[in-house]
Amino acid sequence: MNDLHVVALHYSVVVGPHCDFDQAPPLKHEEVAFAVEIAGTAATFTMKEHFASESEARAAVQPFIDSWHVVSDLERDPNVFRLEFERADVIDRAPTPGIASAVGVAECLRVTAHAVGHTKYGRFPEPATSFYVSHEVEAMHWQYQGHWQGKIPLPHMCYFLLTILESNGNGKNKRRAASLKWGIHEDVLKKVGELTTRKGGPTARKAEGRHAELTGAEHAWLEAAAKMMIRRAGEVAANPAGPHRQLTFSDLPPL
Repeated sequence: MNDLHVVALHYSVVVGPHCDFDQAPPLKHEEVAFAVEIAGTAATFTMKEHFASESEARAAVQPFIDSWHVVSDLERDPNVFRLEFERADVIDRAPTPGIASAVGVAECLRVTAHAVGHTKYGRFPEPATSFYVSHEVEAMHWQYQGHWQGKIPLPHMCYFLLTILESNGNGKNKRRAASLKWGIHEDVLKKVGELTTRKGGPTARKAEGRHAELTGAEHAWLEAAAKMMIRRAGEVAANPAGPHRQLTFSDLPPL
């Protein structure tokens, strides 16, 4: 009986149009089920556990890759770093005697451009080891990308993130419940609510904010708060029981 086994998965390192990782040294990282190494524009996941098919192996590494992408977007600019699947190395550990071995290389080749641009990164982003892309994190990250692409105004995006964090609370206590669940000081959440309601100018979320532009400091603060909320949502998704250090105004730029 044949015994197919995925030895490795190969990915391309795809970078944004205005950056490169040409000077970055190789990166190695170990997980229970696999080890990953990035060198140049190639990333190799060597499987440490048994996976009988490409789809099983890819399903095992995809949550790790998703988390890596999101955290990289928060630490750098969105889409600076992406891994795109190329092929799987598959062997047959018990080939049928007299029949050619069913060793296979499944491929899904993509043509990617390695762009050399304005920003040269000296290292690859570190894998996200305590972060999980839950449905909530996925929705928050989508909004964050939309803002970065100029499609979603900052007040709209930040208020969306706030409502995600508050979605499990009830009535007047929802903000306090969110503070306790996510480990973000209630005053920080309150300030996000205030700025996204009372300010924004032409791109304000509510009519009462249309006559008051965000100051430069408020704009920078909201962007930093958005990253904080997404990161903490992923950290709690990865470890719901905690403990998680409470995040306060001291973790954000001055207003």
